[in-house]
Amino acid sequence: MALYGAFSTSVLGMMSQAAALQNIGTNVANVNTGGFKRTDTNFSTVLSNSMQQLSDIGGVKVVNRSTVAQQGNIVSSTSSTDVAISGKGFFVLNTKQDGSGVSLYTRDGSFETASVNDVSVTGIGGAAITVKDGYLVDKNGFFVQGWAYTNGNVTTSGTPSSMRVDQYAFINQFETTTSASINLNLPASDAIGDVSVRDIHLVDSLGTKQNATLNFTKTAINTWSVTTTTSQTSVQQVDTITLGGTMGEVGDIYTITAGGITKTYTTDGTEANIDVIRDNLLAQIVADPLITSSITAAAGATGAISLTAVTPGTSFSSSSTATQGPASVAQVDQVTLAGGIVAGDIYSVTVNGTTLTVTAAGAPLNTLDGLRDNIMNQINADPGLSAVLTASAPGAGILQISSNTAGVPYTLTAATTDAGGAPVNSITPANITPNLTALNDNTAVAATTSANVTPTQTTVATTITFNGDGTINTPASLTLALTFAGGATSTITLDTSDFTQFGGDLTPGNFTRDGFARANMRTFSFDESGNVIGNFEDGTFRSIYKLSLGVFSNPNALDAKNGNVYAASPDSGSVLITSADANGFASFAPNARELSIVDIAEEFTKMMMTQTAYNAASTVFKTTDEMVTVARDLKR
Repeated sequence: MALYGAFSTSVLGMMSQAAALQNIGTNVANVNTGGFKRTDTNFSTVLSNSMQQLSDIGGVKVVNRSTVAQQGNIVSSTSSTDVAISGKGFFVLNTKQDGSGVSLYTRDGSFETASVNDVSVTGIGGAAITVKDGYLVDKNGFFVQGWAYTNGNVTTSGTPSSMRVDQYAFINQFETTTSASINLNLPASDAIGDVSVRDIHLVDSLGTKQNATLNFTKTAINTWSVTTTTSQTSVQQVDTITLGGTMGEVGDIYTITAGGITKTYTTDGTEANIDVIRDNLLAQIVADPLITSSITAAAGATGAISLTAVTPGTSFSSSSTATQGPASVAQVDQVTLAGGIVAGDIYSVTVNGTTLTVTAAGAPLNTLDGLRDNIMNQINADPGLSAVLTASAPGAGILQISSNTAGVPYTLTAATTDAGGAPVNSITPANITPNLTALNDNTAVAATTSANVTPTQTTVATTITFNGDGTINTPASLTLALTFAGGATSTITLDTSDFTQFGGDLTPGNFTRDGFARANMRTFSFDESGNVIGNFEDGTFRSIYKLSLGVFSNPNALDAKNGNVYAASPDSGSVLITSADANGFASFAPNARELSIVDIAEEFTKMMMTQTAYNAASTVFKTTDEMVTVARDLKR
């Protein structure tokens, strides 16, 4: 009977209104949640099979309607990390910094930074310090995805990644200045020889901001020469003198000239090593105030002396020589024979290991000269000995042996055997001229081991000519090849098309250049195209990232997740990752927030209507119960 169906109808009514109240409660709770999209509650009838236009069961069911695609109001914000989407699409998030997490999407652009890793950076004084990095995240700590700029360009076709935005993130990025232009007027009334200067600034090859000075010198009517002066870190010149050679020779001469003053040392053959010579010359240099006023000297490695300029940027000259001492000298020895000669006396001389012997007998071997001549003749007749030395008789009883080649020594010993008689016979060798082998191995080398660097460097002059009407004639541009402190360089093409030569003073106009220096990032902000703009300590503003935009064909079918974020679902379709200015889907509103689309007044109106409907359904339930009770009691 239809009366019992009224129970189901009223219960469905109460359940549906309870579900509607739950949605209203969720909406009201998120009235201040940025980018929140309310859920509306719609109702649909429920009917069972009908007979004769009567149904046992009827009622209502809930149909939730998502409003994710609806645009919320955008209001200004004081936070530079707040940004809102005006139009279609979502901010793209990833739960992991490296992009390996879950992809999520949100309309809430109230972003902040979060640290992930320790990074090492250069601190004050050049020391390495450890700091935290910082990535752009949403309120849940999920990483906002975007594309990085490289050399001023961004490619949005690839997969976006997390964006590091701490102050040290871009410290190693720089762009060397390669082109510049300047607008200036050179005084036409200047006399020949007058100089005008104009300072410019640029970025060198190491990413450092540098200054340079353009020097304009008038050389003739309508003609100027221009040079460029840059500052450098002065470096002390260091020269190293290295001495070498074999010790024990007499007469070798070593000289060192420093700052135009020469110091000399001559060997006497007693030097133990080359450092003895070095230390003697070093002592002479250190004792000379004319040298030490501009150069300091110190001992270095074996045989080496370091000469260092007292004042950085001031050069000096140095040189050294080594002169071989006396030429090689032939060895000369004399052997003196003496004694009373009797038959059987034996005299012997050993030269280079060969022994020559004579025994006294009758004439002529009964005299000292006869015995000497016999030994002399044996030496000269021996082909092995005569090839290297010569024997002669310079005096009575004297045998002289001379080396045939200067510097080639020989050995000599002598002995006698006395057969009796008086006086006792003897043979005495003596060195008359010592052998001297002169080795031509003395060296003295001077080398600049640290070149002098002056405080400034000026380039070669380039000629500039002007027409009679004051406009520039040649050249159309200047090529500036510059060097700076630390070895940094820069080659710049300077546009001269705006140079003029009119009366009056030097008039410096606008100077523009490309490039940017290494610098920490102070702050960052967004623009309408979703570019993340960094404000750097060198005063430049650079695009560092571009926000990605996720677009769905059916955004209302996205799966809502905790934290006011969404995930793709089969009904939402696949995400299209694009940029705000690529297809006209949306634009970004910097320093702004998208508000919740919940209207509190509307929700309270719905709440009262829901309460009324719920009460009415409960009254139907109660009335049906009472009617069933009456029907039950009819049996009595």
